[in-house]
Amino acid sequence: METELAGKVASKRSLPVWIAASATIAIAMAGYGWDVSLMLMMFALAIWLLLVGMQSGRIFYSYCSGIAAGVSLYSYLGARIAVISLASFIALECAARRERAMYRQAAAFLVGLLIAAYPFFCYYLSAPAEFWARTSEVSVFNHEHPLRMVLNNIASHALMFHWRGGTFARDNYPGLPMMDPLSGLLLVSGLVILVRKADTFRRFMACTIVLNFLSGIFSASQEGAPYIYRTAAVIVPAFLATGAGLEWFAEKAGPRKLLILAAPIVVLNLYFYFSLERKNIAAMRVMAYEPRLIGVDVARDNLPVWLVIPDVLTQTELHSKPAEEYANANPAVLLPAALWKLAIINFSGRYDIHQTLSENLAHPKDMYFVEPSVLTAGLPQGPAKIIFKSGNPELTRTADRLAGSVRPVPDILGEPLLTVAEFR
Repeated sequence: METELAGKVASKRSLPVWIAASATIAIAMAGYGWDVSLMLMMFALAIWLLLVGMQSGRIFYSYCSGIAAGVSLYSYLGARIAVISLASFIALECAARRERAMYRQAAAFLVGLLIAAYPFFCYYLSAPAEFWARTSEVSVFNHEHPLRMVLNNIASHALMFHWRGGTFARDNYPGLPMMDPLSGLLLVSGLVILVRKADTFRRFMACTIVLNFLSGIFSASQEGAPYIYRTAAVIVPAFLATGAGLEWFAEKAGPRKLLILAAPIVVLNLYFYFSLERKNIAAMRVMAYEPRLIGVDVARDNLPVWLVIPDVLTQTELHSKPAEEYANANPAVLLPAALWKLAIINFSGRYDIHQTLSENLAHPKDMYFVEPSVLTAGLPQGPAKIIFKSGNPELTRTADRLAGSVRPVPDILGEPLLTVAEFR
């Protein structure tokens, strides 16, 4: 969706570089933040449709923009601020232009928003306490020194693109700036260019950047600012500001130097995602990744599976590693055994939607959660496989004696986490 948005305001020669320059922050969250990724997609879609509507004068696009903005409210909490920022821009634009055509665009947007968000507003009216529960929980005003915290949050969020990014491992490689150094310079230059212009684009950037930072500035959590997840909607205007800087560079430097700039940006982003992120140990801990590993292994084939209960339902990644810089920001997420079991069944693809939740937990398809004594007394007959913790010598010897094929399931560091014994 950001590609479509960029295509409306970027030249073809700079478009690929623009996308690469803005990839770091979006890719960092896309691995785990599906709800916020949906919010970003709908927010970018709403902006693109609104831009098309304002340029063409066709109110249908603004109406669809309102629908997209309304749909985003069902994704993540931060979408509320994102929608307010977009509505504020439209109101500011109406005040600046004082044109009937702009009033029609605003009315069309509002109608689309109200239609899409009607159930959302009904929920607010029926349960206002629940509606604001999470907001109240992380509010900065729960802190002992709220003013000091707000000032600290402002500084942290202002520097998150260039100095220190989010430290919570779900959102980012802990502490890594939210943009590579070259893209960060393009962002700064783009903002300077836009601030000097008193036009629609500057008003848009002012509303969407400033307002979307508020959800991070006025909140507090264990990991400390900046809060990348809560301010995720800033990605879209930051993406556009980076593009403005890139367009300026392309005009001044020419295509050859643009290509020279593109190469290190692409290499840096590939390194961040495919090399550095693979070493993000804390992400595996805060996301409780073991059920996914087990479920994916079960899904490799259709064999009946025996899973040793203490081994597969016990979380092993509980503590930080010595090399972690922000260990206190990333405590392990401890899941109840029933939820852990359900996650394994879901990731295995063997959850039967025609059965109830309790039936799936009690009798998942061809999956048997058993005590070790059951397997030591006698292994399953026929093709099957057993999953147990690496380092269980008794089960390993039994599998070897019966000519079972034994292979490890490694953790994020490549060390043996579980063992799979297959019998064909």
